[in-house]
Amino acid sequence: MYSRRPAFQTLCIFFAVTVLSATANAAKVMAAELIADGFKQPTYICSEPNDASRLYVLERSSGKILLIKNGVLQSKPFLNIGDRVSSDRDGEQGLFNLVFPPNFGPDNKFFYVCYSDIFGASIVEAYKIGSNPDKAKKGSAKQILEIQGTENIHFAGQMAFGPDGNLYVGRGDGGPADDPLGRGQDKNILLGKLLRIKVNKDKSYKVPTDNPFVGQSNVKTEIWAYGLRNPWRFSFDRLTGDLYIADVGQNWMEEIDFQPASSTGGENYGWNIAEGLECQGGGGTCGTNAGFTPPIHQYGHTGGVAVIGGYVYRGNAIPEMQGRYFFADHGFTTISSFINNAGTVTDLQDHTNELEPDGSNTINSISSFGEDADGELYIVDIGDGEIYKIVPRP
Repeated sequence: MYSRRPAFQTLCIFFAVTVLSATANAAKVMAAELIADGFKQPTYICSEPNDASRLYVLERSSGKILLIKNGVLQSKPFLNIGDRVSSDRDGEQGLFNLVFPPNFGPDNKFFYVCYSDIFGASIVEAYKIGSNPDKAKKGSAKQILEIQGTENIHFAGQMAFGPDGNLYVGRGDGGPADDPLGRGQDKNILLGKLLRIKVNKDKSYKVPTDNPFVGQSNVKTEIWAYGLRNPWRFSFDRLTGDLYIADVGQNWMEEIDFQPASSTGGENYGWNIAEGLECQGGGGTCGTNAGFTPPIHQYGHTGGVAVIGGYVYRGNAIPEMQGRYFFADHGFTTISSFINNAGTVTDLQDHTNELEPDGSNTINSISSFGEDADGELYIVDIGDGEIYKIVPRP
């Protein structure tokens, strides 16, 4: 999952020189509404492409996918693969992600999950829903992709279908700290990369012929972009097709990378030479080295310790938030947003206080945002086992 840091590194965050500067909202227009709780370490929430009434919540360590139908949490899991999933105390392993294909429906009842297995690999599997739409068929499991690691950290695990219909899969560098083996820059392995593959139900994947490294020797042709440390969460803007990648940093910088919809792939985001705009470990300007694509936004460790990427808001409930990219920090539990103006971040806002729940509930340890079929956004609180929906403030 996102990277956890030793205690001495937590002390060091107070001496980082770059601060997240976010202006407060002039008026509070949003609120966080609790829609379900009682989950065990939830990591993700999503809906089917055309049905926002069915929300799927993943639990990290139990390996369960639970269903909220018409606002009611169902008593039986939609899918339980706890016997396949490996988890650990510090939260780097477990059940990471679920994605439905754009053509999900009567003619295609397959979906895909990503998790870490007992051998330390990232696994992408296809599953099928049977005659009961509230229950997936565990026996339908078909492995689509396996990416082996060595350190049992920096798995990433996000998946998303792009506007081109291909499946994008994130994989972290696999550790250890600082990526001493240079996996982020090594194009002959899948670690530290964003992959792009073509999937069809439970059949073996194919590499799209227009992937950027197709035809090159000693290069994994599944690679779409590289130079990533731990891209725990990324997303496509459902209106423009632009891609936002939140890459969790090491000791210095948290960064959000941006790829316009017009990209043909091949971007190098710099890790492990660069960390944000600076050199790995701080100082210098390695992020702007020739051949590197620098982040659209970064913040240092006085403002957070692990960036959690979200979504560009395209719902209808809160028109004031249209076009804003939301993100959070896991360690500091801050929630922010900005406007991307032709590749330049503008109007950075801090929504932390605005989205603090009313009453006795609090949002702690955000693991993910979620987006439903209507473009409305959710907050996943892994610490308290709660799911919140971002709604208009009464």
